[in-house]
Amino acid sequence: MRIPEPFVLPIIVDNSAPITINAQIVEQIKLLIATGELHPGDALPTVTQLAKHLGV
Repeated sequence: MRIPEPFVLPIIVDNSAPITINAQIVEQIKLLIATGELHPGDALPTVTQLAKHLGV
């Protein structure tokens, strides 16, 4: 049985930004929570899934 993948988060990273990719991801997830796009109990992608999606 295949486990369904969590939805893809609308996160974009900028390799030329002065902050680390990790910090960019954290800030964008915080924004998704603050704007109500992420709710308690929402599934998040694994590190591997997120890295693959972001191409890092």
